Amino acid sequence: MNTERLLILAIAENSLSVIAEIMNSLLAEYIEGYDDTAGELFNKYFHTLSLEAKQKTLHTCLFEKFANKLARKYNIAEPWKQVGEFKWEYIGKEKNPYER
Repeated sequence: MNTERLLILAIAENSLSVIAEIMNSLLAEYIEGYDDTAGELFNKYFHTLSLEAKQKTLHTCLFEKFANKLARKYNIAEPWKQVGEFKWEYIGKEKNPYER
């Protein structure tokens, strides 16, 4: 089953963790340059997600600056605070994505 179908099923079931995992995977593939269609899929579905799914996705995202940018765009509390030129502190309400 392809990623888009899995994402559609996760959205239909409101499986927040699965949605966040798929969306962050798509984002990573796009940002790291592996797959341009991943960015298209991310953009196609992100705006349709529930507020809770958007929050879960952004608060578990490893791309701090991008997560904050999308959070501002969708009026969601920013999950990251920049504390140095290349240093970020997680201030979100989910588990810190860097702590596994």
